[in-house]
Amino acid sequence: MNFAWVLITPNPVVKVYKAGDSCPECHHALEIRSAIRGKKIGQNYLGCSHFPECRFYTWP
Repeated sequence: MNFAWVLITPNPVVKVYKAGDSCPECHHALEIRSAIRGKKIGQNYLGCSHFPECRFYTWP
């Protein structure tokens, strides 16, 4: 028999980032960028200023 285990937490922790904060992966600044490809063309997101060495990004 196969079982799947799911951990359900009552209050998941969500980190909110803003432009100028340090990147959690490489500690460089985050900056506002605009998507140029994919489903979210034209929408803004926060990306690391040290791209392409660091590929951290988050959608607001």
